[in-house]
Amino acid sequence: MVVLAAILAGCSDMISDDTLKTQAPSVQIQPKKIKPQPKIKKQTGQKVALLLPLSGKEATLGQAMKNAAELSLFENADDHLELLVKDTKNTPEGAVVAAQAALDQGAQLILGPVFAQEVRAVLPYAQMRNVPVISFSSDRSVAGRGNYIMGFSPQEQIKRVVSFAKSKGIDRLVVLVPSTPYGLLVTSCLKELSEAGETTIVTAVTYTGGGEKLVDELKRINTLSFNGVLLPVGGENLKILLANMQAFGFDFSKVQLLGTGLWDTAETQEIPLLVGAWYASVEPLQRLPFEAHFRESYGTLPARIATLAYDSVYLAAALSKNNPSRPFQKEMLTQPEGFKGIDGLFRLKSQGETERSLAILEITPQGTHVISPAENHF
Repeated sequence: MVVLAAILAGCSDMISDDTLKTQAPSVQIQPKKIKPQPKIKKQTGQKVALLLPLSGKEATLGQAMKNAAELSLFENADDHLELLVKDTKNTPEGAVVAAQAALDQGAQLILGPVFAQEVRAVLPYAQMRNVPVISFSSDRSVAGRGNYIMGFSPQEQIKRVVSFAKSKGIDRLVVLVPSTPYGLLVTSCLKELSEAGETTIVTAVTYTGGGEKLVDELKRINTLSFNGVLLPVGGENLKILLANMQAFGFDFSKVQLLGTGLWDTAETQEIPLLVGAWYASVEPLQRLPFEAHFRESYGTLPARIATLAYDSVYLAAALSKNNPSRPFQKEMLTQPEGFKGIDGLFRLKSQGETERSLAILEITPQGTHVISPAENHF
């Protein structure tokens, strides 16, 4: 396994891996406490493109991811790697222009874009040059054809938390699902799990906004027999939903609350009604030093998915060091042993998805506590 151990959302059975069994040498890379330089390009033969929304409505996110990539480059890369940062302008058209510019400069690997519509636009151009893409999307519909989606899979998280809950006797679930694309993914996943006998869905209710119109449904739910409530929503929407549930007379004391990696933020974990709740996500210990270093360097905490930029640059740096002649060939990217980043153990699958080793965390008054650790190998 290549160890990236610095600081570094269908639930069907795990996809079979038909990749070559290439065993790469182990690399241990320690973080250096340095502040990154303004220039994030290094002169070398290995060129990697980084496509981010550095302008447009998601510019703040794009800048945070650029900063994370900058940290990763300066802590882990050497002169084997040159990072070509390009602005997608948060549009498919901008992403195409950015990708073409990077490819014309000799990019051998593309990291990004963030959003699925931009990924779709970029893929044909990368395919024409036979250049692999590691995008930051979690949308399965863009996986494959040379694109590996690195975003956090909601299906994996749902499967993990539902499986753990069942092992603890929490097997009759009420689900309140937001009327969003994310909610549709969750609904599909839960249907598969229920049909496979992994849990019983007592009722699933789709709602809009913060659940302001759920009063009649909650009255009905209170008459049912269940022992768990899955709430696949995070941030301010979760806070509003919980407040409405409480105002409508929902009894939280008799059930186990369950969630996904959308809860993996300080804002969500500070909601009093979530104390004792469980959710599936990557283990946080590796991420904490990264967040501290990021804040020290840039004066703010990173966006949650900034770690994807860090880990992807880390992966590229490690592969370019271990196999400088052919670092980004499919057998290297999809080695079955995987990689260990600041978001834990992960591997790129030959079909284009990313498999992650997830933990179960419990929210306590003092923060989160791991109650079921992530596996340390695949």
